[in-house]
Amino acid sequence: MAPFRLRPLTDDDVPMLLPWRNHADVRRFMFTQHEIGADEHRAFFDRALRDPTRAYYLGLDDETPVGLVTFRDIDPVQESASWGFYTRPGSPPGTGRRMLTLALDQAFVRDGLTKVSGEAFAFNRASIRLHLGLGFSVEGFLRSHRQCGGRRVDVVRMAMLEGHWTSEHKAWLARASEARSRSAGGDAPRSYRVDAHGGLAQLVVNHLTAGMGSVTSVHLDALRAATHVGTVELVLRRVANGAGQATFDIDIVDADGATLARGRADVIVAEGRA
Repeated sequence: MAPFRLRPLTDDDVPMLLPWRNHADVRRFMFTQHEIGADEHRAFFDRALRDPTRAYYLGLDDETPVGLVTFRDIDPVQESASWGFYTRPGSPPGTGRRMLTLALDQAFVRDGLTKVSGEAFAFNRASIRLHLGLGFSVEGFLRSHRQCGGRRVDVVRMAMLEGHWTSEHKAWLARASEARSRSAGGDAPRSYRVDAHGGLAQLVVNHLTAGMGSVTSVHLDALRAATHVGTVELVLRRVANGAGQATFDIDIVDADGATLARGRADVIVAEGRA
């Protein structure tokens, strides 16, 4: 199986993107809401792929296209850019995070940017959770900022700085390495102290995706807080194994020892990590 990777978008890829972009599950979260025609689609990319202030990357999972990341307003003087993205409808859970992790490496490590910004409709909770889970900070809440479905809606503005991404990504890699090294530890509980930047469910997804494979479901109950900022203890106990799958019981405990959430997660275990 080929590793997940990014490659630059080409002219030949453009027709494939149109049904993704026009799919209802994608289009309803886009700032341009109308259904795009083939001529409009081609004309846009004819200009955009030759615009030096833009860059487009296709996400490939085992060489299968699964998503698109866009960098726009690239400013080499200010070392900044804005981004947008969408995944192919029906892509496996975790596709967005895997694609965006590589995209941030591209921006900060290879392209030398210092800041990446993004915006989402305030009702697009999945995108906001994904940004926060990656370590983005909310920089603004723009009230009644854009038209959507005949009404004006709020927009959340978020950003990531290179220094924060570098330190955060190294920490995630260290935790992933620890998880992999201990993944054959049987049914004994494994405890990790981790920083929670966004939703607690997203914290579980991030941790298990980095250490084990693709998370198919997370069910948390006794949830005392929808979000939590600070250090928490994530306690995982593997309670079931199947062919390429595992189930974990979860406890999330705050610094005072209080249980913030308790639940269960199902994981498709990546090859070599069972």
